[in-house]
Amino acid sequence: MAKTPRALPAREWLAPRVRISRVVSLICFVCMIALLSGYYLLFADLRWRYQLNRKLAAIGQV
Repeated sequence: MAKTPRALPAREWLAPRVRISRVVSLICFVCMIALLSGYYLLFADLRWRYQLNRKLAAIGQV
């Protein structure tokens, strides 16, 4: 036998919680984008920087 569906809470009770969860989700998304950007700008291109420094050192500019 199926359970009877439960009624949802009132919108007045849900509205602030939905707003808070949306703000927290947006903050987490922006932080994730910032962390990924920082990683790719600072760490992921280390091989490229190493090769550039070797080329510059070979021609005496470093």
